[in-house]
Amino acid sequence: MSRVDLLDPNSEYNKLWIEYIREFGEDDDAVVVVEGTTRAATVAALEDVSRQLAQQSDLFHSILHEVDLTQIRAKGLHYVSPADLAAINRFLNRTEPVLAGGWPQLKVGTMVGGLAAAMVSGPPAGGSQQDEPALKTLERYSESLLASLEAVDRGRLGELQPGDYVSPWPGMPGSLSTLRDLSSQYLLAKEGTLGFVLLRLTKEEGGFAGASKATDTLRQQIALVSDRHADAEIGLTGLPVMEDDEMRSSKQSMIWASGLSLVAVAVVIVAGFGGIRHALMANGVLMIGMAWAFAWATGSVGHLNILSVTFAVTMIGVGIDYGTYYIGRYLAMRRNGLDCEEAILETSGSVGPSILTGAVTTSIAFFSAALTSFVGVAELGLIAGGGILLCCAAELLVLPAVLAIVDRSRFCQSIPEPVPVHRWLLPFARHPRFVALAAIAGTLAVSSGIHDLRYDHNLLNLQPDGLESVEIEKKLLEECDQSVWYALSIADSREELLARKEELAALPTVERVDEIASLLSGDEAVKTPLIKQIGSRLNGLPERPPQIPLDRLDALGETLGWAQAEAAKRPGGMRTAWHLERARDALRRMGPEACYQALGTAAQSG
Repeated sequence: MSRVDLLDPNSEYNKLWIEYIREFGEDDDAVVVVEGTTRAATVAALEDVSRQLAQQSDLFHSILHEVDLTQIRAKGLHYVSPADLAAINRFLNRTEPVLAGGWPQLKVGTMVGGLAAAMVSGPPAGGSQQDEPALKTLERYSESLLASLEAVDRGRLGELQPGDYVSPWPGMPGSLSTLRDLSSQYLLAKEGTLGFVLLRLTKEEGGFAGASKATDTLRQQIALVSDRHADAEIGLTGLPVMEDDEMRSSKQSMIWASGLSLVAVAVVIVAGFGGIRHALMANGVLMIGMAWAFAWATGSVGHLNILSVTFAVTMIGVGIDYGTYYIGRYLAMRRNGLDCEEAILETSGSVGPSILTGAVTTSIAFFSAALTSFVGVAELGLIAGGGILLCCAAELLVLPAVLAIVDRSRFCQSIPEPVPVHRWLLPFARHPRFVALAAIAGTLAVSSGIHDLRYDHNLLNLQPDGLESVEIEKKLLEECDQSVWYALSIADSREELLARKEELAALPTVERVDEIASLLSGDEAVKTPLIKQIGSRLNGLPERPPQIPLDRLDALGETLGWAQAEAAKRPGGMRTAWHLERARDALRRMGPEACYQALGTAAQSG
């Protein structure tokens, strides 16, 4: 069973969690942690781990060691501000004839002449102040034209680099430029020396630890990969792994604790009673009572959780008291001269009601825990309360029968002498006032430290020392400020989420708050119509642009000369005029074939 099953299903926080897992799934990620000597060593081990685990698709799924950010490009316009979208739309307005199929307008002569004419006539009436001046656009275009012409003139067209080309069109918004550079990124930290592989484990139906098989296989696969990468250390952590380790550890610990407590109880009773026979009978009957208690646990709840698994030790510690009290009284009656049957009747009549009263009151205390909303504690209370009553029943019903059978035998007539504990207590009995005052003073002294008692919220402190998954988790907390433990908050809107982020970040108990809503501008109502409009206008573009017609060389020369002269007349236009003059010189030096080749390159690039 999972941790969620330990909580009250009707509590508000658990309802929120159940709502979350219904939406996003209840499986948590196991985390393979790779620490390499270099970034290259870490990446190589990450890829090897992913390939190795991908072969076990029946046990592992959703394996992730790198994030493909290129998919974000398809939604790139949603990351652009409304102002940038409006600028893109205005640019499409200016290029509407080209979008409608007027590709000849991209001829070099047409472009230079059109930009020069716009420069001469000035900004159009009603134009946006955000539109780029025609002189600036002409400067960029002339620089790009010059790069193409000089590359052909020098016979280095094939060496023309993307950086040598200067687009005549307005620059892309900065957010789109960033998206263009997005690629796959590995899950790395600590300057690339620490890497992570996230995956999910296939759970087995039923069982105390649902993902034990997958966890064991995962550790085996990690060991195989580790042998191939001496320059990297590979470990395993994550909530499902720590829960599996926790379940196994608690199960194994309770087996050892139960066995050890039985042995310890037997040794103490043997020493106390001064013999083995009656100690073994008390422990044997206790085992019968515990068998009944396990049957009660199966019938009443049907399973054990991380808390109720401790009930076995509780049964041993509490249940043996009833048998010890009964046998102690029985042996006292035998030493007073009563035979076996008379001693049993006298013991049952004298201490039976006391034992039963003690068992009932103890079970009531445990049954009260069953009324709590915390399911883990409630199940423990129900199982332990019923188990105590059954252990009491075994000691009151079965133990007398066992005593009658064993002690009536002619081989078991000797009555052991108990340890004279009463002699050790005589000094305390002679000075009752002093003992009472000392007890009160001692109680007051130790109670002064009660204000230092605190509740430990750190679940990692519940884990056994030395577990790999726990040690790696602590290392992630110390070195990377990362953890597989986190809290979740779900908001109904972007604004509510960002406001809640500020509130949570201000809390002293919150280390940091992560969200992705701030990556979007939040103006979707404004942006969506613009994005749809841009998309509809670009739907008709061919996948490959058609061949753009070339200018007559004499007409092009005249256009370049006129544009050069007009640019030289304007403030800040000397650089544009210089580019156009050099372009004309390059055309004069080249033959017609080279000229057309250069012009074709410039036109197709623009």
